[in-house]
Amino acid sequence: MKGQPYLNLQAEINNCSVEFTARSFQSLQKTELANYHTLMGTDICFWDEMTSPLFDLLTLARSAGTEQILIADPGRPPFWDLAERCVAELGAEIITRRIYEPWKTEKFILAIGGRD
Repeated sequence: MKGQPYLNLQAEINNCSVEFTARSFQSLQKTELANYHTLMGTDICFWDEMTSPLFDLLTLARSAGTEQILIADPGRPPFWDLAERCVAELGAEIITRRIYEPWKTEKFILAIGGRD
């Protein structure tokens, strides 16, 4: 699996365990999503074709009771398409983070729910 080594490294760094399963956005069911308080994703909105399936997943997760969704991205055009739709239809907000060391950069987090 392509993402598993990265996820395992992150778990090791954070001294925790994770379970890795590769699935398409469309294959996730409402009953499954109801088991999760928070969904997080990074660098997952990089193709235009991913915007609609990802929006559908986020809508489904919220209707299943998922309280918080966080998606981090460097600011690619498909991310902004998704973000605009989520702000308008799901009450999302965009959080901007900047760092100046070791290099100057700006990144974004799409945040839905969980900030009450």
